[in-house]
Amino acid sequence: MENYKIDFNSFIERNPRHQKFSDNQIAKEIYNLLAEGENIYRMMVFSELEIPALAASISEIEDLYGEQEIFNLNNSFSKQTMGVMVKDILRSFGYDNTKSKDIPKGLSKYVNTAAVYKKLDTPSKNLKSSFEIVEFE
Repeated sequence: MENYKIDFNSFIERNPRHQKFSDNQIAKEIYNLLAEGENIYRMMVFSELEIPALAASISEIEDLYGEQEIFNLNNSFSKQTMGVMVKDILRSFGYDNTKSKDIPKGLSKYVNTAAVYKKLDTPSKNLKSSFEIVEFE
């Protein structure tokens, strides 16, 4: 897992089945959103709580990209691709999917089920905490 890059082009290279989205700007934006440190952290927390990792970001994804056809969130292959994106990102942090569960009610109007992850492997990447406590003004 050394030199495992968390970026959209590397994702496409590792997952040729999803090659049709290689030039899809919306797919790339969704991958980049999922790959933001805060969202990775939230996916890890959701995983520890046995909630599907995608549930951590699906509401934001739908708010931003729900009303477009370029990467149709109603399309089953698009939904599958988002799930593979999550798997691709969490993999380098030692997480692997263990089961599928329903997305909690009210979080998504497009996705019903997604994978739950568990830390099973030695991570090749670590997420640094950037939480900083400051005085209230």
